[in-house]
This record gives sequence, structure tokens and C-alpha cells, in this order.
Amino acid sequence: MGQETPNRARPPRPHIVPPPPPPLGWRREFTALRPLGVRMLFVLWPALRRVRVWADTPAERREGLFGPPLDERLREASRACARFPELLEPLGTFTSLLRAPHRMDPEWLADACQQVSEWADVQGGLPAAVLFAEAAATLLPESPGRANVAAYLCRRAAYSERAAMWYLRAFKLATRGSDRSRKWRQREAIRALIGHGTVLKERGQLDEARRYYERASRRARSAGFRRKEAEAHHDLLLMCTEAGALGAAEWHARLALRCYPRSHPCIPALAHDFAFLLIRQRYFTPALTLLEGAIPLVEHPAEQTVVWSTLAWAAAGAGRQDRYGEAERAVLDLVELYDEYAPAALDHLAEGAWAIGNWEQARRYAELAQEAAVQQSSVVVERDVRTLLEKIVRKEPPPQESGVPDQARLELLIRQFLARLQRWRALNRGKFRAGDDANGGEAA
Repeated sequence: MGQETPNRARPPRPHIVPPPPPPLGWRREFTALRPLGVRMLFVLWPALRRVRVWADTPAERREGLFGPPLDERLREASRACARFPELLEPLGTFTSLLRAPHRMDPEWLADACQQVSEWADVQGGLPAAVLFAEAAATLLPESPGRANVAAYLCRRAAYSERAAMWYLRAFKLATRGSDRSRKWRQREAIRALIGHGTVLKERGQLDEARRYYERASRRARSAGFRRKEAEAHHDLLLMCTEAGALGAAEWHARLALRCYPRSHPCIPALAHDFAFLLIRQRYFTPALTLLEGAIPLVEHPAEQTVVWSTLAWAAAGAGRQDRYGEAERAVLDLVELYDEYAPAALDHLAEGAWAIGNWEQARRYAELAQEAAVQQSSVVVERDVRTLLEKIVRKEPPPQESGVPDQARLELLIRQFLARLQRWRALNRGKFRAGDDANGGEAA
């Protein structure tokens, strides 16, 4: 009999942090910045390129990297500051980078890029916001928070592959540290799991998405992060609604409402998403009541687009054609400027037009929604619109409002939501712009 080999523990697997995604390329960058106007294009695009060059250059070789700044460049920056005073600080940092690149601190430069990213997002330039958020994340390669912000904006801009890469990077960065910032890193790890789950959900990979959300929920619960646990349940509500698991969706809605702090920015979004669940169950009138309470609290125009469209669908289903028309006009005005939620918004208008018997309008909106869904790789919306379009072509009668089996229970839950919305409004009046982060809380 040969000598036995002793049992040895398997060596730990190396904690490899994946690299950030490669730059989009100058042509796509140029196109992304163009909607901000020609003047800003010729200020921000060279600044972005110089930031990248600086980040790729070793510290000992940065002195004299760009040469003295040209007067014309300084004049362009000055004119941009005069037009947009809120950019004075970041454009000043970019000018300092030109003058003394060897003295620039990467934290200052990353902050400047983040400020430009936030400004571009408010201006409706989401692709431009992505460019500068990615630049900020590249400048601070050890920061999971910066990687999460870049991932969140990529996801919103329908760059799903890039979003997944940034979320994985953020998770790995967050889970490899064990220093004094451990609690902050735990929060960023949960945020990355929730965000990655949302990317998978939008691709139609619902089982995988559910696993990510459940991992996030467990981590949050064990770490005592109630608001992060609420955000995971909020996203599970959305996923279960899309999957047709309506009982589970309501359970997650109740848990999210219980766990969210009273002033959390996602309370209006949760009310909207629960109303959407009610619409899926054909409880149009209760959904309309809840949406009327939520919509005044959503200030971000891109998010208003989808909330107004949901209200249009609920109003049509409840037989309120006048309210449907008002909401329809609001959606069409907004979607021209903010197309981020165009697939879902147009799909909801199509559902509403179908509900009131306007067949031609329903078909037109459904075709536009399908086109937008393909363009933005919105797999779930594309699937839903295709089914709707088939029903419209067949002239299938629209679904009628359902009676609620447990009217008292639903009315109590809606009263709880409306009370939370009223309390939220009182707590946030004058100190928070509603809707700045309404996506299941992922970016909070």
C-alpha cells in the first residue's frame, strides 16, 4: 500500500479586479458631446482627451505634458463659464491641468469630471454624462463608488455590456478591501449587485437577475443596511411584476415600503412601481389614485416621462379619456427631449390607446415603442410590445378593469402609500429634488 498524500487545503483563488472597459473611441465621444452645443463640444472634448492622456502618463513625466495653454482655448472656456456658471469650478480645474499637469491631484480632476457628468445629465446629455463619469472612475481606479456611478450611467444609456463590466469591477474593488472603510465598501458591493441585477433584468435574464437581487438583499440584511435591503426588494418588485409573479411582487413592495427610511428619494418611485403592479392586475382606478399622488413628487424630466405614461395607461383603463389625453400630451412633449425611457413610455401610450379603442393610434405607438426598444436593447419591453402589437393587429378587445378580491386590504395599502408620500413631501420640501435617483434605489 502506497503512502497516503496528506489533505491540503486548496489555495485561495486570487481576487482579480477586471479592468475598466476601453474608451468608446473619439468618433462616438464626439457624437455624444454634440447635443450639448458646438461651444461646449469644443471645450469638453479636448478636456476629456487631455484627462485620458494625463491618466495614462506616469507621474514623473507629466511636467510640460501639454505645453502652454493657447489663448483661444482659454477664451472658449471663459465663454462657456459665462453661459453656464455652474461649470466654473470644473472648467477651472481643466485649465489648471493645462497649466501645471504635474501638480494636479487625481481626486480634484475626478471631482471635476463628476461635476461635468452631473451637469450633462441634467441637460439631457446622458451619453456625455457617461464619458465624464467613466473618466472619473479611471482617474481613481481603486474607488468602487466611482465605478458604480459609471456603471449606473452606462446602464441608463443602454450600454449594457459596459455597465456589466463596471458593476463587476465595482463589486471586486468593494469586496477586496478590509480597511477602516469596510462599512462603506459593503454598501458599494451591495449597490454593484443591485445594479448588475438590473442590467440582467433589462436583458430579459430574469432568473440571473433575481439571484443578484437576492444576494444583495441578504448582504444588506446581515450588514444592517435597511435602506439597501429596501432597494433590493424594490428591484425584486419590478422583476416579479415583469415576470408575472404578481403575488411575490406585492410581498416585495410591502417589504420595501417597510424598510425604506421616510425621507428616502425612492419613495415616489416605489409608489409608481406599485401602481404599475396594480395596472398589471387590471386594477386601473386604484393605480390612478396612487399615481396622482406620486407624480407631483417626481421632478427629473426623464423620469417624469415614464410616470406620466403609466398614468396615461391607468387613466385609459379606468375610462378617464380626458386624463389620458392630458398625460399623453405630457409624454409626447417630454420624450422628444429625454428618450431614455422612450420604449416603456411609448408602450404605455399604446396600451392606453388600445384601452380606449383608438386602434390606429395604438398601433402607431406600439411600432414606435418597438423601434425604440430595439435601438436601446430593451429586451423585456420589446417582448411586451411585440405581444401587444399582435393583439392590436388582430383587433382583440382590450382587457376591462377587474374587481379587487380583497378591496379593504388594497385600500389600506394604498392609504399607507399615500400617507408615506405626503410625509415624504413634508420631509423633503426645500432640501431635495424629487426623482434625482428613482430606479429602485440603485444609485442612491
